[in-house]
Amino acid sequence: MITALIIWAFRKYIAPKVARKRNSSKALHLRFMLFIFMLSSCYTHLYAAQEVQYTITRNGAAIGRMSCIQNRIGSDLYLKISSKVNTRFVVKFDVQTEDIAHFKAGKLMSSEISRVVNGNAKEPRRTDWANHCYRIQSGEKSGVITRNIDYNMMLLYLKEPVHMDQVYSDNFQCFLAIIRTGANQYRVKLPDKSYNDYFFENGQCKRVILTHSLYTIKMDRI
Repeated sequence: MITALIIWAFRKYIAPKVARKRNSSKALHLRFMLFIFMLSSCYTHLYAAQEVQYTITRNGAAIGRMSCIQNRIGSDLYLKISSKVNTRFVVKFDVQTEDIAHFKAGKLMSSEISRVVNGNAKEPRRTDWANHCYRIQSGEKSGVITRNIDYNMMLLYLKEPVHMDQVYSDNFQCFLAIIRTGANQYRVKLPDKSYNDYFFENGQCKRVILTHSLYTIKMDRI
């Protein structure tokens, strides 16, 4: 059954893209692996798939929800974090996100950050391991990272950074400091001068508080 679903997904979604974009094989491979990941996630008795969800609130009112899914197949770890937020600051603010990543033996192999804001898709941001370094891409901008990446922002929702002092931001495409602020509490300052506080209990991330100069958003694990 799983094989049939994978073949159907490949024919419907992947094959047409291959014909149109032969030069983007890495992105297509990651997308195809995401299809396998999502389909196999439905069969938790065969795969070690786990999902956690967070409610997103602002000023005490619910404005969205976030889902974090991890799937382990041997030494491969596939992650997907998706969220939808609908609120208003001065104008309507409708944001949908999808972050996906693939780790192998604890090392990041690829990741992609996608955003749709008020119906407008933003340029995706990619990080890919190739030729002994990471190639980063954001729109027309590109660069190289030579150090290994074994812990990224996505993993902060799934694994307490007990022995970590830095985390890779797939969005900002750089390493950020992890600051311990208390027992099982950590802060990550972002390049835009906002910061995130993470609160853990029994190794699990129970709450995240995003603090910006214009707003504060809380995310609580359901």
